[in-house]
Amino acid sequence: MPYSRTFYRDRIVLNNDFKNRIKLETAPAGSTVLLAARELFVDGPFDWFDRDLVLLADNFDGSSGTIQTTGRHKGPKITVVCREFKGANIISTGGEGGRGEAGEEGPEGAEGAAASLPHKPGGRGGRGGRGGSGGEGRPGWEGGPITVMYIHDQAPGGVSNAVLKSVGGPGGPGGPGGPGGPGGPGGPGDPDGPNGGNGLHGPTGPRGPKGPDGSVQTLALTETAFWQVLAPLADQWPSYRLRMAEYFFRAYTPGDSVKSRYLGFAATELEAVLTLDPQNVQAAVYKNQLVTNQNVFGLARDIDIIPDFEYYEQVMTQYGPLVVDLFQTATQLLIGNLTLDQIRQTLTREISHIEGLKLALEAEQSAAARNKAAAEAEWQMSGTRLDETKGRIEQRRDELENKHISWGSVFVFTGLAVATGILMLETGGSTMGLLAYLPDVVALSGFEFSSVPPADMNAVLSKVTGLKEWEEAKKNVPGSVMPVALSFAKMFKDVNEAQGDTEIIKLLREVVELTHARLLADLRNEQADFELQAVTLKLAQATRDLDMARSQLTGLTVDVAYLEQVALTLIRSAQRYMDILSKYAFFAARSLDIYTLADLSNEIRYDSGHIHPDLEQDYQDGMLPLSQLVGLYQLSWSSFVSIVNYRNIYDSYFGNGNKVSDKVFQSFTDLATLDQFRESRSLEVPVEIQALPANRFEAKVNYVQLSLTGATANAPAISCLVEHPGRFTTKKRDGSTVGLLLRPKFAVIQTAKTGITHTGIKLGTSPRDLSFWGRGVASMWNISIEPDEMILRQIDLSALSAIEVEIGYEAFLGV
Repeated sequence: MPYSRTFYRDRIVLNNDFKNRIKLETAPAGSTVLLAARELFVDGPFDWFDRDLVLLADNFDGSSGTIQTTGRHKGPKITVVCREFKGANIISTGGEGGRGEAGEEGPEGAEGAAASLPHKPGGRGGRGGRGGSGGEGRPGWEGGPITVMYIHDQAPGGVSNAVLKSVGGPGGPGGPGGPGGPGGPGGPGDPDGPNGGNGLHGPTGPRGPKGPDGSVQTLALTETAFWQVLAPLADQWPSYRLRMAEYFFRAYTPGDSVKSRYLGFAATELEAVLTLDPQNVQAAVYKNQLVTNQNVFGLARDIDIIPDFEYYEQVMTQYGPLVVDLFQTATQLLIGNLTLDQIRQTLTREISHIEGLKLALEAEQSAAARNKAAAEAEWQMSGTRLDETKGRIEQRRDELENKHISWGSVFVFTGLAVATGILMLETGGSTMGLLAYLPDVVALSGFEFSSVPPADMNAVLSKVTGLKEWEEAKKNVPGSVMPVALSFAKMFKDVNEAQGDTEIIKLLREVVELTHARLLADLRNEQADFELQAVTLKLAQATRDLDMARSQLTGLTVDVAYLEQVALTLIRSAQRYMDILSKYAFFAARSLDIYTLADLSNEIRYDSGHIHPDLEQDYQDGMLPLSQLVGLYQLSWSSFVSIVNYRNIYDSYFGNGNKVSDKVFQSFTDLATLDQFRESRSLEVPVEIQALPANRFEAKVNYVQLSLTGATANAPAISCLVEHPGRFTTKKRDGSTVGLLLRPKFAVIQTAKTGITHTGIKLGTSPRDLSFWGRGVASMWNISIEPDEMILRQIDLSALSAIEVEIGYEAFLGV
C-alpha cells in the first residue's frame, strides 16, 4: 500500500504532542499515513484531519485516549490491525456539507406616478420586492470507515464496548436569502419623484441533512489470517523489527527484572520478520542462535572453553584502547571537531583496520568450519558408542526380560525393553514434548509406552516443568534439538538409587551417560552450524563496510550531511570491534564460571556501544538533538564491564582459601571388569564426590596417569584415550553441591604397563597442556584404546591383571 509517511518504532505513544513532534500534519491531505509498533498506546487526544490512518501493532491499547478524525469530505479511513486489542476510542467524522444556493433577487418596485400638473413633483417609486429564500444546505459527507482486526480481544467488556464511531458530517448551511428588489423609479415631474426603497432580503435557506454514518467493522482473526492481512500493509516493517530483534537479543540480561524478558521479545520480533519476509537470512540465523541457547555472537551461552582467564584478560586489555579511540574519533567527527585532513587520516586508518578485521573473520570462519567438523565427529562417536551399548543390552534381553525396577515412586517398569525405551533417545523419533518425571528437564523422543499403564503414564506426564517458552520456540525450528539437557545430576542420582537387578542398574547408567552425550552432540553439532552461518554473515558485512569506507574516502567533502554519514559509519565499525571485545569478555567470564563456579551471566553485556533503535531512528528523523545522541552512545559505551571486576573475582577466589594438591586412585582387578575391557577396549571409571576426603572442596583436575599392568606392546607405553564427559559435580566451600554441564573432552595419555607407582606418566600442568584441565573430578570418566592403536602397537591384553587410574587435582582445604 502506498503511504505518504511511514513511522516504525518499537513503542509509540499516540497523542497531539506526538503528532506535533514528528510533524505528521506535513503529510499531504487525502494521503495515507502508517504508524507501526510492537506496542502502540493512545494517551490523550489525537486530532487528525483529512488523512487516512493505518495503525499496526502487536499490542494496541487505545483505552486511555481518543482518536478524533475529521475529513474535508468523506471521513478518514482508520484501520487497526493488532494481535492484542485492549480497547479504543475512535471517531471518524465526515466533512460538513456545502452551503445551499443563494435566493433570487426580489422584483423591482413599481414606477412612481407622473405629476398631475406642470411644474409639480412626480410621485415616489414603489418599494422593491422581497428577495427569494436561500436554498437548502448540501448533505454532510459520509463518516469514514473504521476497521479493527485482532487476534485476542482483551478490551474491558470486549471489543463491542469499545467506542468506534463513524459519524456522518453535519449538513451544509442554507444558502443566503436573495437580495430585495430595487425600488421603482420616481414618477416624472418637476422634479421627478424619488425612487422607491429596496426590498427586504429573502430568508436564509435551511441547513442540509446530516451525512450518512460510515461503516464500523471489527473482525477476530486467526494467526494465519492475521499475517495475511498484515503483509500487504507493512512491507517495510520487517527491516525495523529485525533491528529491534538484534537489540533485544543483545540487551537480554537474565537477572534484570525488565531485560530478563528481552529474549522473549527478540523471539517475537524474529517470528514476525520471518513470517513477513521468509527469505530473511539474518533473522533465520538469529532465531536459530536463540533457540539453541547461543548468544548474539553465535556462541553457546554455556560454551565449553579452556578456563584460561589470564589469556582472555590480556586480549581485552590490549584490544580495548583501539576500540575506545575509534569511538571517540567518530563522536568528535559528529560534533564537528575534526578537520577534513584528520577525517581523511581516520578513514585511511579505518580501512586498514577493516582489512585486518576481514582477515581475522576469515580465520574465524575457518575455525568455525573446523568446529563444525569436530562436532560432526563427536556426534558420530557418540552414536557409535550408544549403538555398541544397545548391542550389549540386546544380548542380555532374554535373561533380564522379567526383572523389575522401581523408579522414583512413580511406577514399576516390567521388562528391560520398557526401561531402556524410556531412556534411550534417538533423533527423528516421534516427539513427546518435555518429560519431567525427573526434576531436571530432558527432552525425550522415541518412547515405548506400550507396557506402561495409562494411569502411570499420566503420573509421569503431569510432572512436566520448566522451559516452556523454549519448547514453544522449538516448534518453529524444525529439526532443532534445543538445549535439551539442563543437568543430568538428578537423573544419575535416580539411576543410582533405583531398586532392582544390579546388571540392569549398570546398563541403565551407561545408557543415561551415552544418551546424555548423544543429546549434547546433537546440540553442539547444530550450534556449530549456526556459528558458521553467523561468522559468514559478519564477514559479508565487513566486506560491505570496507567498500563503503573506501567510497567515502574517495568522495570526502566538507558537506555536513556527508560527514555525518562518515561519522555514523565509524560508529558502526566501532560497534563491531566492541563485539570482538565483548566476545573475549564473555570468554573471560565463562572461564570464571567454569573454574570458580561463579555465575556471571548477569555481568556479561552484549549491547555496549549500542542504543535502542527507536532513539537512533529519532535522530535520523530529526526528533533527537545530535548532542543527546552522542551522550547516549557515550553512556552505552561506558556500560562495558571493566575487566578489573573480573580480575577482582579471579584474585579473590584464589586469595580466600588454602590450596592443596591431591589425587584420586582407582584399581580394577576383578575378572569381569578386565574381561569386559579386553572385549570392548573401553572402561567407565566413576568418580564420586565421596571418593574425595570430606575436607576437599572445589577439586579440579590437573593431571591423569594410567597403567595397564600385564599388557604388552611393541612400545614402552600404550596410548590410551581418556574422556572427561563434560558433566561433573563438585562441593563448594560453603558445603553446597553444584554441577556443571560442558562438552566431552579427550586427552591421549601414555599409559604404563607395570603400575603407576613405577613408571606412570603424568600429563597436564596448565590450561594449555590438558583439554579438561580445571574441570571437576567427580564425573563418569572413560578410558579406551583406539582400534588403530591396538594394531599399530601390537597390543596384547590377554595377560592384563590390573587397570590403574590416578587423577591428580587441586582443591581448597577445609578447616
